[in-house]
Amino acid sequence: METTMIRANTRRGIYNKRDEDGNLKIQSWAKLKIRDEDGWDDEMRHKYFNLNTASKRIISDNDFTDLGKRAVAGYDRKTNAKKGGANNHADGIWSLNKMKGVRSVSDDLIRFIIMEEKKRRDAGETSIREIQGLAHINHHHVTTFLKWKKDNGCTNSTLSRYLGDLKKWRECTVKVGINSHISNLIKPKIHKGIVGEKKKEDFVRNMGETDGKRGYTLEQAEQIIANLEDKQQAQVASAVLTYVGLREETLFSVTWGMVLDFKGKVNPFFELLEDGLMKNNRHQLAMVLQTEKYLQKLWNSGEFRRTDKIFGDDFSEHTLKNALSEAAAKSGIDWKGYHAFRPAAMENLDTRIIPEMSREEVVDNLLKLADIILKDKHGNKYKPHNPLIPLMKPKFIPKTDSNGNVVYKKDGSPVMKVYREERTGKNGKKYWVTPKYKVLGNDGKPVIVPKYDREELMHRNINWLRNSLASEQMSHNRSDANGPYRFLNRKKQY
Repeated sequence: METTMIRANTRRGIYNKRDEDGNLKIQSWAKLKIRDEDGWDDEMRHKYFNLNTASKRIISDNDFTDLGKRAVAGYDRKTNAKKGGANNHADGIWSLNKMKGVRSVSDDLIRFIIMEEKKRRDAGETSIREIQGLAHINHHHVTTFLKWKKDNGCTNSTLSRYLGDLKKWRECTVKVGINSHISNLIKPKIHKGIVGEKKKEDFVRNMGETDGKRGYTLEQAEQIIANLEDKQQAQVASAVLTYVGLREETLFSVTWGMVLDFKGKVNPFFELLEDGLMKNNRHQLAMVLQTEKYLQKLWNSGEFRRTDKIFGDDFSEHTLKNALSEAAAKSGIDWKGYHAFRPAAMENLDTRIIPEMSREEVVDNLLKLADIILKDKHGNKYKPHNPLIPLMKPKFIPKTDSNGNVVYKKDGSPVMKVYREERTGKNGKKYWVTPKYKVLGNDGKPVIVPKYDREELMHRNINWLRNSLASEQMSHNRSDANGPYRFLNRKKQY
């Protein structure tokens, strides 16, 4: 159901909106900063409600996290929507986080413009072209908005995200016929100049206000879990963040049916196979690990159905954030956000879970996570994490002695060695690599094999196997993405 806004009881300073199930929710004017004491009046609020409702309706029309809209558009996933698009671009909004960002920044922009108009009127300006509709918002408003955000402490990285969300909002408004936004909402040269370049030193995601460090250690995360004994659902959520490593958008979307068997027992894996659950519309099996006891106890309370979200509906993001931040404060730990638990999840894998597995167990679990099967829009099955790829092998060449002569065996055949070549890095230093080449079959075509094959995996380096398993569990599409969680603040954590 589309979200709808209703003007109600304006003197009490609230307005109502309906959630996806049609239930009325209350939103405070204080949170939006549109009360009389914030400098707002009824006329300003009326304009804000109308513009924001129109904006949300337009954004909802381009919401491809809704499977019904995908079917109407003829797409089953984002990859297919990209085909034919300029620069591999997919129209529409495909993730819950992007939807949240676009709604939030457009809401902020509208409120900022209305307040700026009032300030100009109060200053005695007479030549003010006040906005009456979304079509009246232009690049001057965006420029002033971004400068205001920057003056109020936004980093370049955050400003870049705002600009990206505004570009996606422009895409939505142009689709409904607001043609003035095509060239008159975003001015790349002007706005990128305001945003500036992203700098690592400005990156403050998951950084504590007092300790100045990024992310939680496993010890810190478990202190937070222990401090939530009196808040069962929040404790289970913190355990899932710590031991499973789910991201925020996935945490609030998982249902009980994704982790229970038909008898109501918690499975060893979360089955995150539905579209729109994960970052970049990925799909995943994730090991439940130590969260099994927490999840089973919560399910056994009898308050849920299989179709219910484990964390959501009656248990909001705001409720969980308050519970976790209070639990962190009890142990003198900064609240750093949901993503700060992922370094703890990586530490749990590296120090407790994976080292206890034998080579066979590591390979078995890696194949379980990688062998998920999905269907494309034509009904064909495929494995996104274990695709068929050309078989690649190193080339062997005859070994030579110091004089350049070929070395032979007793039977007269040459001694073969793996071909290696010297390359020069960007820093000027030389290093050796072992190139791999496609293996051709009898028909002259490349031999196709699965990316992960059990027999081949059993002979791989054990550290490579462990890192690959951790990568699958953390939903990283490349294993070197694990590194930042192990080297927080440029120091190895464990």
